[in-house]
Amino acid sequence: MKVMKYMFILFCMSMISCKSTQETQSFVQKEEIANDGKVTGIIKITDKGCSPIIEAEENGVSVKMYPVNLPEDVMKSGIKIKFNYLPSRAPQPDACVMELKVVSVENVEMIE
Repeated sequence: MKVMKYMFILFCMSMISCKSTQETQSFVQKEEIANDGKVTGIIKITDKGCSPIIEAEENGVSVKMYPVNLPEDVMKSGIKIKFNYLPSRAPQPDACVMELKVVSVENVEMIE
């Protein structure tokens, strides 16, 4: 009888885990579809504890992003870039007081 109880609990836990994974994958797929084209932005380096940030425009809305993996060669204030991104679960820096979208950038290209 105990074995059946443990098997039932294990089954329920695995079902909950699968549902959570499916929801996460669905969210990431929606973000990838929405961002399949490259976004254009400008790198801003400040001394306020949030550096570097990317100021971009997406669908006519100004967006400020904190990139967790920005390449060193573009980490200069005023550089214009094109890039793809995915949401990141990384926290924004503790010293940062502005609201930023934390992202992981990919396919970064400098724009002349």
